[in-house]
Amino acid sequence: MIVTRSGVPGIQAYAHASWSGDNTTSWRTLRHSTAMTLSVGLSFGTGLYGHDIGGFAPSFLSPSPELLVRWVQHGAWHTRFVVHSWKEVDTTLWMYDDVEMEDVPIGKIIRNAVTLRYQLAPTFYSLYVAHYYRRAWPVLKVSGFDLGLQSHVLMSFTLVDEAHAVVSLSRPAHACT
Repeated sequence: MIVTRSGVPGIQAYAHASWSGDNTTSWRTLRHSTAMTLSVGLSFGTGLYGHDIGGFAPSFLSPSPELLVRWVQHGAWHTRFVVHSWKEVDTTLWMYDDVEMEDVPIGKIIRNAVTLRYQLAPTFYSLYVAHYYRRAWPVLKVSGFDLGLQSHVLMSFTLVDEAHAVVSLSRPAHACT
């Protein structure tokens, strides 16, 4: 299997996995990652796609505890799930184990998201074969993929059908009220 982060027209014929590249550790990047994933899928990119969870750079900036939680929760729904960074203090799933968010240890929240990810893995790989490999359809589809596209759908995606939509929380909790 070829994994690449660069692409040209026809990449889907040779490479099966890719990612967004050296993304930034920020809420803005997390917000835009869903639209990027869906755009790659619509433009016949690779079937296994995701982002560096927690952000890859800059080297002096680690994700806040909440940002790391949201990245992990978001990444659990992507076909490629990798924590990868180039920082003075590497981003890890356990870097905030002793911190709580809303009276729940962050380590527990992250473990729950990773557990969900492992439960979803068979579905991802089944869809990879049934949709991407056999039909050249994206695994993560824009909501309404089968019904025609609308401009407002690039912030949510579906896995199987319209009854299984996912919308990521991509802003700090205090900014959502």
